[in-house]
Amino acid sequence: MRALAWARGLTETGFRKLAIKPQTGTEAILFTGGNVLYQGARFLAYLLAAKLLGPTLYGLWNGLLLLLTNGIYYGHLGVLNAMSREIPLRHGRGDHNGVQPIVDSSFSTALLSSSLLAVVCLAASFAAEDPANALGLRLLAPLLVLEQLQFFYELVLRSHGLFRAVAIQQVLLAGLLLGVVLGLTWLAGFSGFLWGHVVVFLAVVAFLTWSSPVRPRLRFDRCHMMALARIGFPIVLTGFAYGMLTSLDRLMVLSFLGKTQLGYYSLAFMAYGTMMLIPRSVFLMVYPRMAREYGRTGDPRALRSLVYRPIGLLLVIMVPTLAAIYFFGPWFIGRFLPQYVPGIPAFRLTLLGVFFLSFVGGFGNLLTIVDRQKLYLAVQVFALGLAFVLNLIAIKAGWGILGVAGATLVAQVIYGLTLWTCARRVLATAPGPVFAGKDPA
Repeated sequence: MRALAWARGLTETGFRKLAIKPQTGTEAILFTGGNVLYQGARFLAYLLAAKLLGPTLYGLWNGLLLLLTNGIYYGHLGVLNAMSREIPLRHGRGDHNGVQPIVDSSFSTALLSSSLLAVVCLAASFAAEDPANALGLRLLAPLLVLEQLQFFYELVLRSHGLFRAVAIQQVLLAGLLLGVVLGLTWLAGFSGFLWGHVVVFLAVVAFLTWSSPVRPRLRFDRCHMMALARIGFPIVLTGFAYGMLTSLDRLMVLSFLGKTQLGYYSLAFMAYGTMMLIPRSVFLMVYPRMAREYGRTGDPRALRSLVYRPIGLLLVIMVPTLAAIYFFGPWFIGRFLPQYVPGIPAFRLTLLGVFFLSFVGGFGNLLTIVDRQKLYLAVQVFALGLAFVLNLIAIKAGWGILGVAGATLVAQVIYGLTLWTCARRVLATAPGPVFAGKDPA
């Protein structure tokens, strides 16, 4: 009991310092615990799936995952990004009635865009010669729609500060990934692995629909959608650039070195995706608080503490966690996944990259909220170009996936330092207008 009381007190103190006010200490523990549970379950599920499928099929899945991720995050042309920013901004300035039209138009756009992409995948599946590629594209179609809806509802919950429901979703995902996805993979191989994801996200979307504080309606208002896109498209460009920056290494490995090498390299980006859940969770909680504060004051300087305080918390969490995985991860891989041993050196370099990227989320959120997306995008384009050149040099020099991981690490360090410099300048500026674009409502 004393240990539980201590953990609760520590969690409440940490969240107060981040200017986040959960209703109870239990809610704060649930949110952080849910994310930790999901992180561990996702890593374990995909690790075991990699063993069951082998490097070639698992490499194919990660190629499909690139299509899936890009479709979900960028296919709506920024409308969902605009929704995520506009809801807390409007709450900050007291415009609560303007939220429902934004939710309706965003929901309609998400459903339309994901359905169109699903049709394209289905059509492409009939032209694929490899049976595994054809199967992957066919089952990617329903996943595009389901995961787009999951992303929409999660943004709605986060924008309203309902992190308890988001945490329950993470717990649900953790259990279903381990139970359904792994079970079907063991029974039916690659086909079961894909169908398992369809079943999992169908269940998660049902839960999120029930948990949503607003009920979206179909509203195909072209003018309203365009207004949201004008706000969100610059944001989605920065998101796309960041996504390219963190996935360029995979694309180049797949293009120049093949699916098997991508399978070996999958350990590296599995580590990245899993470990970045911790800083991503922290900055996701801070983002709506930053938007509400900027909506209330219109002053970038009021966001200083919300930018820097999470970094101290992340240092305490990430340093020992990454150090433990850096030193003990190779032993685990060698013992339980011996066919992936060639990917261990790249795995270790990727962990160093995770360390530097863990602290830049607040800087990016700041530039997004105060309408400095062009500056944010310029930094990302610079880093992306640098990463491409360095990766190409490493591949042409014959350094393989280790060279790709090293080149990516250098580009990420330079990116983080440049973004920090830009954020410092913005935090020193005087108050400005809260809304730079046309009001979508």
